[in-house]
Amino acid sequence: MMSKREAAQELTFAHRSPLARVASRPSFFSRYAGPALSPEDIKNLRTVLGCSTRELGDAIGVDQKTVIEWESGNLFPTKKYVDRMVALKEKGPGSVPKKARGAAPPPMRVLSDPAVWEIVRKLVAHKKLRDEVTKLAASYPDPADE
Repeated sequence: MMSKREAAQELTFAHRSPLARVASRPSFFSRYAGPALSPEDIKNLRTVLGCSTRELGDAIGVDQKTVIEWESGNLFPTKKYVDRMVALKEKGPGSVPKKARGAAPPPMRVLSDPAVWEIVRKLVAHKKLRDEVTKLAASYPDPADE
């Protein structure tokens, strides 16, 4: 058992260099480190799942660009995303939702399109156009209801 003085010295050491203290305990990293995925592992996972970088990113909650960066080795996934990819691998190829070619793009991509904002400006400026669009839109389902 440590004396109060030894405990105080250890706390002082921990305050000065917490990483050195933690790194000196190999069990710390083995407890918190999950399975690591190399860039090749991520590419192989996509091959096994039969999905694109966009589909994998959508399935685990990241952008396509992030998956591409992981596969190139410029970035590395955190434990949270590694765990999600491992879970997808365990579930198999049917675990990644496929998007049909020509399917509607994600809403945020549509909102970033300048042409959409040109239409919105015209709708705001012209009441007759707004009335015509309202009639036309009545025949389409509301995505909020789906």
